[in-house]
Amino acid sequence: MVSTEVWSVLFLCVWMVVIIWWFHQVWPLLLVPLPRPSSNRARVAQLPKPGTPELCPACRARGELLSVGECLHLLTRPAPRPWSEVKGRGGRSKEIDSRGRYCPNPRCAYFAIMDAAIHAIVADGHHGQDGSIQNWQCQACGGHASDRYGTFLYRLKKPEKVIAQTLTSVSQGQGIRATALSQGVNKDTVLAWWLRLGERAPVLWDEIAQGKVRVGAVQLDELHTLIKKRGHHLTELEAQVGEVGVQWVWTAMDPVHKLLLVAQVGPRTREMACLVVHALCQMLASGCVPAFSSDGLMHYFTALTAHWGSWQVQVQGKCVWQVAANLLYAQVVKQYRRRKLAHVVHRLLLGTQGAWEAALQAAGTRVSINTALVERLNLTLRQSLAALTRRTLCLAKTKRHLQLRLNAYLVYYNLVRKHMTLQTTPACSAELTDHAWSWEEVLTFRLRPEQLAAVAGG
Repeated sequence: MVSTEVWSVLFLCVWMVVIIWWFHQVWPLLLVPLPRPSSNRARVAQLPKPGTPELCPACRARGELLSVGECLHLLTRPAPRPWSEVKGRGGRSKEIDSRGRYCPNPRCAYFAIMDAAIHAIVADGHHGQDGSIQNWQCQACGGHASDRYGTFLYRLKKPEKVIAQTLTSVSQGQGIRATALSQGVNKDTVLAWWLRLGERAPVLWDEIAQGKVRVGAVQLDELHTLIKKRGHHLTELEAQVGEVGVQWVWTAMDPVHKLLLVAQVGPRTREMACLVVHALCQMLASGCVPAFSSDGLMHYFTALTAHWGSWQVQVQGKCVWQVAANLLYAQVVKQYRRRKLAHVVHRLLLGTQGAWEAALQAAGTRVSINTALVERLNLTLRQSLAALTRRTLCLAKTKRHLQLRLNAYLVYYNLVRKHMTLQTTPACSAELTDHAWSWEEVLTFRLRPEQLAAVAGG
């Protein structure tokens, strides 16, 4: 028969187990605040100090370069006489259309003129392994140029089909080594092609979209990633430079047309937020002020108020930056406890609830404050770029390489890749293009001389 002391010891042990379980399981739940009832009405938060254009590095640089642009304007040469009037009526008539081609010789009077009615470009045979690449000659200076001059394919020997298949594999999530193995191309060649496309992609995207995008809503977010190594593996010098380790991919998208407007790599700082918003401002058409929504990062408020507004002169003669009255901005703040989502707070920082709902209803999207679509875009980026995949061995080695890969993917995503919901490309849905582009159009897009100089300088 069990004695009374044994029962007392057993009772105390059971009681201690109950107390330990209660402290580990029940007590943390009591510390978490109860989730607030969901409501479509946004809470108005205390506003920080608005920003001014002086806080944006890009705006300051543009102001410093105005005098340089005026000097370049003075150096522009007048258009020469059409070559058909200079050479006379004799000779063989032109049989091959030369529109879009130009003389690459800077000393020629017809340099960089693409108009076939003015320039002196004529066909001059073919070259290549199969003889399919057209040659051109300038009759004014006697210079020669390939039909691929100014395009991505210039001085590349691989067939265009192989290059297109290789770039498609990389843009669909395959790593550089896996793509090289599947396409029978050296891994260094695959990386060189992808980076070359990344250098030309911003020029191509600016040619199509800069100052032409009209959207009613824009969602902003940041994506955490690593470059080369983790933070605890960095040396003291690498930590000070800040080019490797933890970085952030800043994205901005249109939730209606699924248009990826901006994708830039940088730290999570106010200066970087200003650069992202400045690039976004350059994309939007004149007078277009969409409704912005983001996470709880307050740097967006400073950047947005610094780019949408005007200088006003007060009675005392002092200039004050006045934020635009039609600027709408809201945040979705997610609060976590023990790595679990506790509750979500929606707050409207600029504008009224009625103006916000009217703007989103006119844009054709949900009127609630959310960042769901840009977060879904972040998943697409992680699945499509091996360097952004979690726990991967395909990390980008430098910040520049990751930025060039994002530039190339931005062009592929907007111009070539058909969105499942839209049944077309985002650029075609936003009426930036009249059809879905193919890889052939991207690879044969011809850059003008000033654009080539910008690519070489960058």
